[in-house]
Amino acid sequence: MRAFIFMVSVLVQRALASAALPAQSHVLMQSRLRGSKTVVQSPEQDGMVVTADAGTEILPAEQPATPKALFGGQSYSDDDESCSADGITPGVCALASLARPSLVVKGAAANCDKKESADRLERALIAEIESALAGKHVGIDKSRLEALEQELEPLFATLPHEMGTPDAGLGLASARYLLHQHFLRQKHWYVRGLDPAGDGRKPPNDKEALRSRVAGHLLEVLENKVGKKGLNLRYLAVFVATLEHLLHGDQRERLKQSWAIHSLQPEGTTDVSGLVSVLDVFMAHYVYDSQKAANGYAMTLEDGLREVNTISRIYAPWSNIHASVKEQVEQRKRLSGSALSFEDAAAAADKILDNFQEVSGAMCHDMEKTFFGLKGGETGRVKLQDLRDYGGNLFRESEEYLQELGAL
Repeated sequence: MRAFIFMVSVLVQRALASAALPAQSHVLMQSRLRGSKTVVQSPEQDGMVVTADAGTEILPAEQPATPKALFGGQSYSDDDESCSADGITPGVCALASLARPSLVVKGAAANCDKKESADRLERALIAEIESALAGKHVGIDKSRLEALEQELEPLFATLPHEMGTPDAGLGLASARYLLHQHFLRQKHWYVRGLDPAGDGRKPPNDKEALRSRVAGHLLEVLENKVGKKGLNLRYLAVFVATLEHLLHGDQRERLKQSWAIHSLQPEGTTDVSGLVSVLDVFMAHYVYDSQKAANGYAMTLEDGLREVNTISRIYAPWSNIHASVKEQVEQRKRLSGSALSFEDAAAAADKILDNFQEVSGAMCHDMEKTFFGLKGGETGRVKLQDLRDYGGNLFRESEEYLQELGAL
């Protein structure tokens, strides 16, 4: 099962200004959950732009924020400052911003927005790396880095080093290979930007393209920092820990969206059935590639429940995931009582995602069995049409991707 880390939203522009006022409370709640500053104005105000999220928002025409130096000499927007105040690190904040609906712009304005998004993401990734290397990252402790160094060391020792000396680090190609193998073996993840063969799905827009190559961009940031010396074990461990942190933060922001569309307040509570629904929608959105690529964090409850219904029919391991959801919710009930908070949801989601790694690994074995069951499978050569017709939902890679792998 491919674990695609970063998601994206598609904006649908609406000209229904009258629908914005009832949505104001929803917009402000979303702002509190995701740690961003959202200003809702009336339709009479000048320069308004209508956008669509889970509801319709009326926002002023966006103006460049005044940069503010918050960390390590880097400049950030007001949104980053708000995220920092809410305990969200710059990288997670930047990724969340890319996943949310934005203004529909064209031409020069679109190019400016694309550049601003790319610059903001690069600043954020540099800040994440610098704080981790300095031992000041709030989400990465020293013991985790030491453990990662021990995990990476055996494969690190076997790969060619820069300048041909064992004391030097790895070049970009070798580092990419090591990291790809680490995430594949430890997490069953094919991480976009690390897989030497590339990715089988094209990002639907510029912001998703930025999110989808965060791993590769993060690696380039590190390589630029070390130069010809190469990436040593400490830098590689920092990379792994930072990417794990970004993934976990991205998952938390998506969970906030699921919580919000169930009409739950940030400090509110729900019952067992309510939390089961929140987590079902969260997990369906997490594993349902085609829909999550289109929606990012922006979805309605109706869309979320539709995803749950669809994935329960087409995705064989869903029964295991749903059973894990119910088990973790019951455990949270035993610990917290019948009134379950967002923190209960977050704790349960972490456990469910750990279980999902095992489900993903089992899917890889199912794919192997399915392939060998096809005509010619025992020789490792089957017809592509047979793979499409009888391989079920497990084999969806594009022809271009298979050709790049050398598998077609």
